[in-house]
Order: sequence, then C-alpha cells, then structure tokens
Amino acid sequence: MDTLNSIRLFVEATEAGSLSATARKIGISTATVSRNIDSLEKHLGFQLFVKTSRRLGLTEAGSCYLATVTRLLPELDNAMEFARSFHSEAKGHLNVRARAAVGNICIAPLIPKFLDKYPDIELNFSLTNDTDTDLVSKNIDVDIRTGVLHDSSLIARKLADSRRVIVASPDYLQRHGRPKTPYDLTSHNCIRFAACPSPVHWRFKNMDGLEIAIVPKGNLITNNGAIVRSSVRAGSGIAHLTDWSVDQDLRSGTLVQILADYDVTVDQFNHGIYAVFLPNRTQSLKVRCFVDFLVAELRRQASTWPVGSGVETGNPAFLEAAQ
Repeated sequence: MDTLNSIRLFVEATEAGSLSATARKIGISTATVSRNIDSLEKHLGFQLFVKTSRRLGLTEAGSCYLATVTRLLPELDNAMEFARSFHSEAKGHLNVRARAAVGNICIAPLIPKFLDKYPDIELNFSLTNDTDTDLVSKNIDVDIRTGVLHDSSLIARKLADSRRVIVASPDYLQRHGRPKTPYDLTSHNCIRFAACPSPVHWRFKNMDGLEIAIVPKGNLITNNGAIVRSSVRAGSGIAHLTDWSVDQDLRSGTLVQILADYDVTVDQFNHGIYAVFLPNRTQSLKVRCFVDFLVAELRRQASTWPVGSGVETGNPAFLEAAQ
C-alpha cells in the first residue's frame, strides 16, 4: 500500500464529500479510491468514515486523524521540494578538505570566485596534512589530494596533472654549478622532504624510458613543503617540488628548473591533483558544481604553467575510479 497516496485520497474524500466525486476529480476509478481508503483503515486499525447513502461522515477517530494529516501533508510536500532542490539547485553546506600545500596555493585563491557564482552554497573549507581517508566520520563532501591514489573505495576525478620538478635558485647555481645529469645531484646539497620509509629516492626517467634513482643528501630534512620552498628560494640547496607550487617562482626567475629533460618522481610517474569523494556524493549537485568549477579553473591555469603541466582531457563527466 502507498500510505502517503492513501492519506491524500482520504483528505480529498473528506473535502469532496463522496468517493465518486473524489475519483472524478483525480481521474481514477471509484473502486480504486475505495480500496485505498479501506487499506488505510486496516493499517490504522480504526474506521475513518461513517458511510451513508448520501454523504461520507467522519468518525470521531477519523476527525482527529484528519486534523493531524492536514497539518503534516504541507510539511511533507515542503520536505519533498527541498530534497528535489538538492538535485536541481546548487545550495546547502559543502564540506571541503584539502592538503595544506595544494589547498593554499591552488584552491584557496579560487574560493571567492566559486562563492560568487554559487551564493546559496555555504562552504566549509579546511586544510590538513592528516592522511586519514575516513570521509564519513569527518563528514567530508570533497577531499582534494595530490600524488598517487590508492583507496579504491572512493571515487576520484582528476583536476590537473601535477608534475615534479627539480629547482634551485640562480644564486645557488652560480656558486655550486648546474647539475647536468641526475648523478650530479649526489655532489650537491639537496633539501629533502621527510618520508617513511627512509631513505627517500629521487627517481628520473629520460625520453628513452631509462630510469635512474639516486639517494639525495643534504643538511636539511623537513616534513613541511613551505620550508622546502623558502629554503630553496634562499639558495640553501636543490629541491624536488611540484610544478604548481613553484609556478610563480619559475615565472619571476626566483627559481630555475634543472634537469628539465627528465620526468621526476619519488613514487610513481603518474601524479595528479584529485577531487576525491564517497560514491553517494556523485548525485549531489553542489559537489558536481564544485568539482566542475575546479576542473575549468585549473585547466585555464595549467595551460600557462611554465613547465607545461596539463589537465584532464576527454569526457569531463564523473567518474574516474581511484587507483
């Protein structure tokens, strides 16, 4: 039995005064109206109508029930309309989390434009370096990640490629010389990002597909990308960073890319910036609008990155499964 439909027929019947009048108004058979109301009475366990030859009359229980459902039906209609709006309008709370570096450098500058375009969305944007992937307990709608994805229970969309580059300041290179091959780095002061397990390998691949791995050495190890960037800008050594994090430095000449003929990594050669979310968020319009917005904006930005980082191509529709 469709209880809600039966309740609506009950209310219509009290207003029309008869089952046949109700049937004519709605465009169904009188028998269908009668069956629905009979089923509702059985479900409730009491009679709603005192049926006479002329007109329907309400029982005492029916009168009380009518007062209750007449009040509740408009609220149910409002709730249904509100639910439909989540699929037809971008509105409501949107919880977004991002890794600190990519969030500060790539995502935060785009937020004012996004909120101007979607004023009915309330954005809660947080930055963290926590590797916790439990989006359910954190109530995260979209998680912005970089690197290589591993959690196959999540859905991901690639926002942009994220190449790794080897950089140094002009001052450092003038004082210590410019490395010509990856092996030359072993005689330079390399600023290293702390990782486990240790030691970290910087891996290179040339145009012929030949891979080279070195263990960089230097007098600074840190778990903070901002410290790596500030140190390499100050001429303290050579660093291994993402292209988007040093974009402005390469433009201004504060930093110089070296060994540009090599692909570079510390793990795998397929890095990216990803929007990651739970499968049940794929139908949320606010999530789709946010992710589509990031794809468009990062595509525009990436086309101007000096080292030629690209973005997702082909069909931009969801869903690229996380690796």
